[in-house]
Amino acid sequence: MMHIVSELLAELSTFPGREQDLRRVTRWSLWHPMFYRPNLLSHSKKVAWLVARVADVVTQKLGPHFDVKRALVLALVHDDPEIITGDYQAGNKAKMSPAQLAVIDAQERVAIAELSERYPKTIGGFSYQELQEDVQDLKTSEARVAKFLDLIDGFGEGIHELYAGNSRFTDLMVNEFGEIPFFDNLNIRRRTEMMKRYPELAALKDSHVFFEISPSLDWSPIVSTRSPYTLQSLRMPVGYPQYDLWKQIILDSGDAEEIANLYVQKEVSLDPKVTVAVG
Repeated sequence: MMHIVSELLAELSTFPGREQDLRRVTRWSLWHPMFYRPNLLSHSKKVAWLVARVADVVTQKLGPHFDVKRALVLALVHDDPEIITGDYQAGNKAKMSPAQLAVIDAQERVAIAELSERYPKTIGGFSYQELQEDVQDLKTSEARVAKFLDLIDGFGEGIHELYAGNSRFTDLMVNEFGEIPFFDNLNIRRRTEMMKRYPELAALKDSHVFFEISPSLDWSPIVSTRSPYTLQSLRMPVGYPQYDLWKQIILDSGDAEEIANLYVQKEVSLDPKVTVAVG
């Protein structure tokens, strides 16, 4: 499966300006500091690697009609509209009204139309616009599995901060939308809801560690014993199965840049209200 991901990445690299634009959009804008803040290019690759890792289990459970290549393409392009809209925070969206969410949906659909004009019409033999519309509406098994693994990657990104000793990720956050749910509880809730809503995901429940319901832990005593990663400590498992596998997949699949993204600290905090970039 990894050779397919590599071929798709090579094809996507010909989309004018796409890689540079994805690099410019960083994730987790509500959290400061974030020691290892990812960008959209890195995130999309990681979601594809996760899809590739579970592909055999998914096809065994869902049957040969599940198109793994299509799921890989969806993973790679799923956040492209955020090149135009920016990264909407899941915690904020969890507190928004239906009317506010409808505004975001409309903005994303405008972005899809614009990108469909800007980029080649197909990727991997699939219509780029149809892929984006599927991401938006989750009409197919491939889109639903890719979205579920998108949530797993977000979960891994946040847990990575906790195991690096970033206490900011244990803080209660309140903003204009109200009290924002803790990211791990929200992520677990969203995955649980997806399994209840979509029969494909219900069929995959407990078939792989990524399709198990994550344990919710008391993170404060864990964070207090941790410190930022080094290349050596990065390679040591921590005993949280979903996180350990998430990290190992990146170590197995990533190039030097992606591995460095896991241990080269990008931000530090000199004051609770001040974030300073490293380098």
